[in-house]
Amino acid sequence: MSKVTESNRSYPLQQSRIFSLDFISLIILQIIFIGF
Repeated sequence: MSKVTESNRSYPLQQSRIFSLDFISLIILQIIFIGF
């Protein structure tokens, strides 16, 4: 049971990490387009 709860807790954290990475990549793309 403890393992299941731990995995459920870590899942949203991983999702937020992926979301933040996509957000940073979008900002970088915007900076590149503005630069060019």
